[in-house]
Amino acid sequence: GLYCMPPLGSWQNSSNHPCSAREENEGAEGAEGAEGAVFDDEVDCIASCAAELDHYVRYVPDYVNIAFPMGDVPETTGVCTDVVIRALRCAGLDLQEEVFHHRKRNGKATDTHIDHRRVPNIGAYLADHPDWQVVPVDQPVQAGDIVWWKVGRKRTNHVGVAVTDRRIMHNIGHGVWADAAPHSYTLHRIYRLR
Repeated sequence: GLYCMPPLGSWQNSSNHPCSAREENEGAEGAEGAEGAVFDDEVDCIASCAAELDHYVRYVPDYVNIAFPMGDVPETTGVCTDVVIRALRCAGLDLQEEVFHHRKRNGKATDTHIDHRRVPNIGAYLADHPDWQVVPVDQPVQAGDIVWWKVGRKRTNHVGVAVTDRRIMHNIGHGVWADAAPHSYTLHRIYRLR
């Protein structure tokens, strides 16, 4: 399962981490995190991790050679998938490693530098993983959900993390902000931790 841990380079001391109480009180009901927030489960932790991401991130879609596992592009850059990657990594799930193993198990070519930064690859992993479920798009979004949209006439893939039932943290080219609603773009898939 997921556990809460500091994202790389973002939290200087674990007591400031939004989910630090989940680390210290593993399994405790209603553990208090930073600033008195209560995290009943990993879903709250994912939403909190997404809400705490740095907003001032330049949209840079370049292919970048990164370490494996736990690799990341420079923290001042990123795209929409990096919002999901960083929020889930903060919550204890390394999508870079998970997507690599998922693709390898399914006989697909792998590239640890980019595979986890592609929306369809994240979607395929989440849809196949027993800890996640695909929620019908006519159902309400909940905090902690991963939301996949199709944007514009070209139906470009876009993804974000629900920080509340009405606000999605995403990066569509103007930094990382929770300024999208679930229906700001055409909903394609919703993934929810079971």
